[in-house]
Amino acid sequence: MLPSKIKKKKEISFTIKPPTPYVLGLCADILGNVQDDVFSKEVDLKLITSFQTEIAQVISVLAHEEINFPDWYVDFIRKNVELIELKQIIQEIAVKCNPGFFLSCFQIAKDSNPMMMTKKK
Repeated sequence: MLPSKIKKKKEISFTIKPPTPYVLGLCADILGNVQDDVFSKEVDLKLITSFQTEIAQVISVLAHEEINFPDWYVDFIRKNVELIELKQIIQEIAVKCNPGFFLSCFQIAKDSNPMMMTKKK
């Protein structure tokens, strides 16, 4: 499943950065058929099981920041991440990818930027 360069590593990390609108669009394409209940705190693990592939694809897109992620990503995630961990990851991603989570930072920066040219009344 893993490329030969990676097989000897003890750990493989997937870094998920704040997504661009393009990456969010890619994720939206994948999550279009996923029930909203998957993102709730009281989601049933049986429901997570039925959308395990889609969740792994979203994690792969977010980690690689494009749709052409390596072929082994999804299989690796599905076989090595427990369902409860997958649930926690997708819930955390849903919170952090919500524009409301990071949009307030931009609004604060705009209000307090000393370089802004504003008209004085």
